Amino acid sequence: MARNAKLLLPVLNKKELTFLRTALNASIPATITAADPTVGTDVFTLSDAAVKMAITYSRGAGNHYQSSIRQTWTTLKDGNTLTHRDKWRRAIMILKEFLAGAKRYPGGLLIDGLPPIGVPSKRPPIVVREPEALIRWLFFRGMANRQLGRIVECAYCGKWGLRNRARQGMKYCTKQCQQDAHLEGVKRSQNSSIEFAALETSGRRAVRLKQINDRKRQLENAGGALPKALRREKEILDYSERMRTS
Repeated sequence: MARNAKLLLPVLNKKELTFLRTALNASIPATITAADPTVGTDVFTLSDAAVKMAITYSRGAGNHYQSSIRQTWTTLKDGNTLTHRDKWRRAIMILKEFLAGAKRYPGGLLIDGLPPIGVPSKRPPIVVREPEALIRWLFFRGMANRQLGRIVECAYCGKWGLRNRARQGMKYCTKQCQQDAHLEGVKRSQNSSIEFAALETSGRRAVRLKQINDRKRQLENAGGALPKALRREKEILDYSERMRTS
């Protein structure tokens, strides 16, 4: 082996990025009861994909390691359901914490707990025997290759998505969610304008505003607060009055 051999961290491929998105969106029950002892199909889907990746990563480590890895994952899937669920819950929680840290500190992070890596080698075999080790390895490569910006928690639908490009400040998982959020904002603005116009032409704006203010004083004297619906109506009336007199 040449002395100048360097460790290469390949970029995450489409399957690996999709796996991270699937893990972030996985529905894993917080509790398991006698009436519903299952851990959810998402857990087994993640494990099925994880064992295939783990076997691929271990190429070059020897047949013994590959057999050991396969047996470890099979034992996890067929063993205690609580252990299976909790290992994936912890791994996903760590992934979300890592993503939040990467967003706060885009310059880099210190990542510990990586799986065993065979060196020296340009493309070393990796021994991944549990969910947390797999998540750490994928995040480590994604961070090194600046790919994590493609993974976005949508501000509109709440799901995690995978965008085509990594851009700072992205808020939506898809273009459709971005368009829907924009249209919803436009509709809210239009509805407010219609409400202001209706109040202005009704001729009852000042009377209604006086009623709300009287009610507000009564509630404040009694130690209470104005209900949310009346607060909203008062804001509209006040805005309409400012627009009329400006």
